[in-house]
Amino acid sequence: MDELIERVAAAMFEAPAPDEPDAPKTPWPPKHPDDLAWWLSRAQVAVNTIRGEA
Repeated sequence: MDELIERVAAAMFEAPAPDEPDAPKTPWPPKHPDDLAWWLSRAQVAVNTIRGEA
């Protein structure tokens, strides 16, 4: 499960912003530990929502 969460977080992090589709991608993982924790928590919420656990 942890690998899935990290893969989802990385995909979310690297996806272009809707208002800036041509912006350069920022490589995963974020440098700051708080940013990494935030993205992983958002990915966990996304996976739980898809599974109907939210």
